[in-house]
Amino acid sequence: MKRILILSFALLLFSCEDENENASNSNLVGTWNLSNMGEYENAANCSGAIDNTGWALAQAFGMTGSLEFKAGGSGTISVNVLGMSESGQFSWSEGKNEFCVGGECIPFKVEGNTLSYDDKQDAYCEDNDGNETSQSSESSCNNAGNTWYDASCTVSEYTKK
Repeated sequence: MKRILILSFALLLFSCEDENENASNSNLVGTWNLSNMGEYENAANCSGAIDNTGWALAQAFGMTGSLEFKAGGSGTISVNVLGMSESGQFSWSEGKNEFCVGGECIPFKVEGNTLSYDDKQDAYCEDNDGNETSQSSESSCNNAGNTWYDASCTVSEYTKK
């Protein structure tokens, strides 16, 4: 009898853990639509005021985006602009609050019905064919006849559908 009580308690404990995990995952599972984007004032540390005037322009060109989190840790990211669509698969782990696309993992945070993440890009130099070059300063890049792109940090916000 004691063995049955212990086994019953263990089953109840594990089933409660599973229910809690499912309840927690169910908050993230679903479709999240891109609702705002903006550039941080301070790209170096993704801080300061956010300029989202570019978001209005992107919307004027029909830009939409979504993240679809599926149970089990998979998902789809989609972007549409000017009638062209791109989509890809990602994996995610709520326990780590990140999703991974092509080997790169992006941390995110969820506050209420809003999921957001920062996209930090280092400064770089690009040649006329769109290839990144080895010049590591704006002056050497410009002297070589290439184009310099300053570092940036963009925040993307999604709202749960």
